[in-house]
Amino acid sequence: MVITVFDLVNFQDIPLIGNLFEKKKSAKLKHLGISLAETKLFKRPISDKTKLLKHRNRLVKDLVKLQVKNNVPVMTIYLLAKDDYSGVHDQDLLIRSISGLFDELFNWDFIDKNKIKIFVLGKWYDLSGHIVTGIKNVINATKDNDFYFLNFCINYDGQDEIVDAAKIIARKVKFGKLKLDDIDLTELKNNLSTSYFAPPEKILVVSKRLKLLSFLLWDSAYSKIIFLKKDWDEIGQKDLEKFYIS
Repeated sequence: MVITVFDLVNFQDIPLIGNLFEKKKSAKLKHLGISLAETKLFKRPISDKTKLLKHRNRLVKDLVKLQVKNNVPVMTIYLLAKDDYSGVHDQDLLIRSISGLFDELFNWDFIDKNKIKIFVLGKWYDLSGHIVTGIKNVINATKDNDFYFLNFCINYDGQDEIVDAAKIIARKVKFGKLKLDDIDLTELKNNLSTSYFAPPEKILVVSKRLKLLSFLLWDSAYSKIIFLKKDWDEIGQKDLEKFYIS
């Protein structure tokens, strides 16, 4: 049996993007993408990798605070690329770090206080251990929040997302629910896991490599992409604040 994100998440719990923006008409930036998925630095000989990953988790929480401070309705953070982390020796440590982040988010009063709904894209349900339970707990705990949206991409690949959408469309055609001539850009977008969110106007890639790592591949077609040319162990809150106001 093939499990998709559509089997695990009730999309009716997510208000239409138009309704969301009615509340946030004053917001200049409606959707911001941030890539923190770079793992090349994690392959270097680093004495304290636990400290390194804790720094990334702090950056995530700083980003959430900045999302609220700058009144950005939707923010999507790329934490784990599906294939790029496969060569990391300490995969378990990397997964445990993300699991720990979700435990922190679950217990962080800031999330409920600011009515932040958390959603996770990617094949995160294929991962093992506590991380799957932690993600489910956070999704369930925030399902009634409706003011800000915080998305995480975990075990995610933008090409996979497009392929999965194509499979859904193919099934619709096969069973007579969709005509071949009705397939267009809108139909494909409507079947992506990001269908309820407008594409990001701006994407920040925190990496020295000029690579998107297949981040929001369909939705980034017209996004302004900024490569920070720094790894995430080299930046702090001030760097993120500069990006928000740039």
